[in-house]
Amino acid sequence: MLNKFTSNRTSNIYLNAASELNLDFTILDEESGYSMIYSNDKQLYLIGDRLSLNDIVAKEFADNKELSIRLLAKAGLPTPTQITIDLNTDYSSTLYEFLKAYKNIVLKPVDGRAGANVFLRLDTQSKIDAAINNLKQSSVEKVLCEKFIEGANYRVLMFKGEII
Repeated sequence: MLNKFTSNRTSNIYLNAASELNLDFTILDEESGYSMIYSNDKQLYLIGDRLSLNDIVAKEFADNKELSIRLLAKAGLPTPTQITIDLNTDYSSTLYEFLKAYKNIVLKPVDGRAGANVFLRLDTQSKIDAAINNLKQSSVEKVLCEKFIEGANYRVLMFKGEII
């Protein structure tokens, strides 16, 4: 019988194996199963069946903005107020309420990168509708809606655990 450490069954299999091998592990995000298994100076990251041995975990982390924001917030770093919107549902009232609360918002795909399909400074329903139409034409199904925060835009690149 497997111990249930996370919501991800495959991650639980790896974590149970680590436990049986007396390896330490840390669950970094219970919902996705994102975890680190370590012993002495060696560490291995995993999400489900994806292990950091092949860097696909790093790619998943970089591509999944929902996961990235959750982990940054858990680490105590400031993150913008946000909600996730499924464009295949009736999202308009939720989205317009968010606009009403924050006055100026950002829409971006949950799984995008390099700034593609990111819409900034949306301050009217008509601007939101235009952005949503563009996102749908690009086959985007799920977006993050964030409070817009004025300031510089930073991108951090890491290699082998070091910022470069």
